[in-house]
Amino acid sequence: MTVHLELPAIYQFPPLFTRQPNKSIRNKQIETWINIILTNCEQCKIWTITKQGDMKIIDPDTQQVTTFNIFHNTEIDRSCSPIFINEIWQMMQKQGQLLNRDGKDLKISTDSDELQTDEEFYILWKSLELWANEILDWFERTTQLNKVVTFYEIVSSEDNFNESFYSMPEPLLYQILKILVKRGRATMLKENSKYVAIKVI
Repeated sequence: MTVHLELPAIYQFPPLFTRQPNKSIRNKQIETWINIILTNCEQCKIWTITKQGDMKIIDPDTQQVTTFNIFHNTEIDRSCSPIFINEIWQMMQKQGQLLNRDGKDLKISTDSDELQTDEEFYILWKSLELWANEILDWFERTTQLNKVVTFYEIVSSEDNFNESFYSMPEPLLYQILKILVKRGRATMLKENSKYVAIKVI
């Protein structure tokens, strides 16, 4: 099974890549971009994106990695400007759809054309709270409550291949599991000063 991006017809429409001067139209344009990004990241299990828009697509059969820049359409030779890309990230951050790789807020400049962000960050097609609910549900469904389960088992076990969180990077999983700890539902365990497992009650 080869993974392909599901790009809508509007992706071939040159004005999509040009920052519209009218603010109302531009907001709808940004909404369209966010929908394209989130839909394809979820469909292809793309967890990270660079500030320039590079996404790594992994073929589940061959494990071959293809890099695709969502903001550059080679077929019509159109690209989004840095300032427009910045506005898309700003909106996604405001809506809780981006997360720095260390879990802290992204540093996105609102006054400069230059992107003042980390080089790469997580894309959240589900909020951290929704991910936490899903993983808690998994613990309950699979009778894993009151057992020590490693992060690796949660996101890399073949038993979880059909789970939406399968292949999730462990640092992102850690940010999600912290929510269960805050709710009083879990305790995380360390090994060599690094959190590697969790016990959910």
